[in-house]
Formats: sequence, structure tokens, C-alpha cells
Amino acid sequence: MKIDRMRVFVTHDKDRPRVIVALDTDDGLTGWGRMLQSRPRSRAAAHPRLSL
Repeated sequence: MKIDRMRVFVTHDKDRPRVIVALDTDDGLTGWGRMLQSRPRSRAAAHPRLSL
């Protein structure tokens, strides 16, 4: 089993960013993960930069 694709979705809940990740495999399975920020940060830090 190998990871074929990674999909990243960035949304906002009020003033907090949420990042949801989906990993698709060559066997047809999909795994989901999420990152939630528990407290608001400065405006500059509210937009995470993702690098692959």
C-alpha cells in the first residue's frame, strides 16, 4: 500500500483556522486527519503555510 495523493483543506471557524487532510492510497483507502487551533493567535500567524 502506498500513498497516492494528499488533499489539504483550510477553513475557518470564527477566528480560528482548521486544516483537514485526506490521504488516499493505491488500494482505494482514504484516511482523514485534522488540526484545530485551540486559541486565537495574531492575524499573521492565523494562515499556516504548508510545504510538501
